[in-house]
Amino acid sequence: MARADLEVVMARPVQTGRAQQRTIRVDTFDGATTIEFSTRGARAAFGRLVRRGGIPADLLQIAANDGAPAAAEWRAAQRRLETAGALAFVVRDGRTILMRAVPMRAAYHDSWKPVVPRGRLMLSRFAHLRRDGTQWLLESPRSFVRVEVAPEALPILAQLAKPVTAAALARRAGMPAGCCRAVVALLQAGGFLTRTTAAGIAAEDADTSLMQWEFADLLMLAHSRAGRHDRDFGGTFEFADRMPPEKLLKRPPRSRPIPLYRPPPRSSRDESDSFTDVLEQRRTIRTLGEPPITIRALGEFLYRSARVRSIVAPTDKRPYAWTRRPYPSGGGCYPLELYVVSAACDGLDSAIYHYDPMRHVLRIVSRDAEAARSLVTAARAAQLESASGQVLIVYTARFRRLTWKYRSIALSTILKDVGALMQTMYLVATAMHLAPSAVGAGDSTRFGEATALRFEEESPVGEFLLGSRPD
Repeated sequence: MARADLEVVMARPVQTGRAQQRTIRVDTFDGATTIEFSTRGARAAFGRLVRRGGIPADLLQIAANDGAPAAAEWRAAQRRLETAGALAFVVRDGRTILMRAVPMRAAYHDSWKPVVPRGRLMLSRFAHLRRDGTQWLLESPRSFVRVEVAPEALPILAQLAKPVTAAALARRAGMPAGCCRAVVALLQAGGFLTRTTAAGIAAEDADTSLMQWEFADLLMLAHSRAGRHDRDFGGTFEFADRMPPEKLLKRPPRSRPIPLYRPPPRSSRDESDSFTDVLEQRRTIRTLGEPPITIRALGEFLYRSARVRSIVAPTDKRPYAWTRRPYPSGGGCYPLELYVVSAACDGLDSAIYHYDPMRHVLRIVSRDAEAARSLVTAARAAQLESASGQVLIVYTARFRRLTWKYRSIALSTILKDVGALMQTMYLVATAMHLAPSAVGAGDSTRFGEATALRFEEESPVGEFLLGSRPD
């Protein structure tokens, strides 16, 4: 494998001192670092780096022209800049920068070895190209760098969809051989390429740690936690100055409310199983009883698992109203909405209803009984059950309720809320001697068509089957 000398440029803002750039302050992953130059040669090399960048060997020569001490000082400074992620790596074709690799975390340095590998290569299936503002970005959940791609370099990426050698890549893309070799070295160092066998099988697809990962799952894992990106993260309130927070509660449908049973609070342990008993007895029950669940039992179930207990006014730390409910929610935002899909419920017509957790009522969303039964049947089929079901509770998320506050972790927070609500429902159903069963997947399009919900605004994120328990 031949090493490629990539050009380096400054990746992050630089503040310089007054005395001919003797002292510089550079932003890094963990704040800022300060470097002092005592030799004229090191200062000259740094000046060239800031103005237009250059190949490391050329920058070193500029420093070495002032003697060995200047060269040694520049080597040490460049190592510090590289380790801190203050340098970006570029490939040029004349004056055009084809690609610019920007480190996002210090861990990039452990694997950053720009070489041109032998053999046939192709783009990793985890690499993705997207628009960011007015430029193209190439990213991967397996990489600690992001690559800014010029339109002139897109033909190179297009050819990497199939196995190709570095030499053949230049011919197929119609680009200079030196540029293509440098691009391959940059992409290889960043973790965007995978070797292939003679049969065209990617090496990463034979890796037992990678072959079972779906692209979207690994991408969400990388972006929903700190450590693999440099973007703002967590409770950033990014949209606070652009729009108000999403409403505390969803505006209910205009249909007539159907009051639900409100059980009295349990006053003594004699009236129910102990909490330990409920935990030990909790299990999925897919075989249902006769007769079906009643609307009274459904009302008690929803009251004990999902109602609004109280509303809390905004504070300085939480500039939005929030609620308290029987299950926890990230930031108290409670983005989940519940829809009751009734196929067989004593006292409730077959239809799709929205649950109002504040008023503890149901309101009809769709009177299409066939659509309701179809959704319940599909949920049962997902569990390999052919017998008809009784009630399906669909969890949807009002995404803006979370994205207004959280950046990068909104979806993962929603899914944690789903898990918390499912466990709460399992325990309530167990204590009530009902048959609970979480569903692993659902059809967002079918449910959206039945309820007229816009996928990007409010969409299903979980399903839960409920019915009467067999004797």
